[in-house]
Amino acid sequence: MKENINYDKEIMDFLYKKIFNPGLNKNKGEINKIINKTIRIFEEEDVKGKIRRFWYDISAREDIEDRLKKNNLTTFGDIKDEFDEKFSWLLEE
Repeated sequence: MKENINYDKEIMDFLYKKIFNPGLNKNKGEINKIINKTIRIFEEEDVKGKIRRFWYDISAREDIEDRLKKNNLTTFGDIKDEFDEKFSWLLEE
């Protein structure tokens, strides 16, 4: 990995911009609880764990994908290509 780049922060900034902030700013209640829980889970992971968690949330956590979709929010699936291009190579490091 490149020395001077904080990939942990870069991943979280990307997710906040694309998924978390739009949901937290637009909605109240149940969707906010789900987003906050997802944020806590991501924050507990290292870089590789965050990448694996992203792919897990697409495939196994249909609840969050469905709720984001129902609230007209961007889902993990919607940004998977961009996420893959930006970060998945870090799993090889």
